[in-house]
Amino acid sequence: MTSKQSEDIEKEILASIPLGRYGQPEEVAEFSPAASYITRKVDNGTSI
Repeated sequence: MTSKQSEDIEKEILASIPLGRYGQPEEVAEFSPAASYITRKVDNGTSI
């Protein structure tokens, strides 16, 4: 996803993410009906 972005753009994107890194698929894999307490969209914290 990020292989064609410049390093400056990459740093800017990561700075806008609260955790300072991209999420991994296994970190969100449990977002299913089993995760019934999640009540809003999962967007990597960008709507906070």
